[in-house]
Amino acid sequence: MAIDLSDAMRNAGADSMLALLNVGGASTLKIFEGAKPASCAAADPVTVLSIHTMSVPAFKAANTGGEPVGQALANAIGDDTAANNSGTPGCFRVYNNAGACRFQGTAGVASGDISFATGIIQGLPVSITSLRFLVIATGP
Repeated sequence: MAIDLSDAMRNAGADSMLALLNVGGASTLKIFEGAKPASCAAADPVTVLSIHTMSVPAFKAANTGGEPVGQALANAIGDDTAANNSGTPGCFRVYNNAGACRFQGTAGVASGDISFATGIIQGLPVSITSLRFLVIATGP
């Protein structure tokens, strides 16, 4: 059986989930080397490549500014002025202000949910120019 969501439900779902990032202040996005863990409940990957502070609110409202239904674009994401370690991005996690993982995805060089032009080099700045969050229309 598949469940289909209306446009209004997709937008509301994205907005309410992303609102959890703003509780208590700015959220944090971390880029890691290695594969994406099975879920946010799993331990963080070992090697943190870069750490970024997100805006408050972290994301614009879904379906605004030209974004499709159910999709929200991140507001400005702060640069990491000096990467923690060198390596090839493999995944990312976004944490609320209290440090709870709220969502995660893949990262890579010319691939992934967050795509980088090259690997990350310790001590050099790291920028993330965009991140989108999408609630799909149909599920299992």
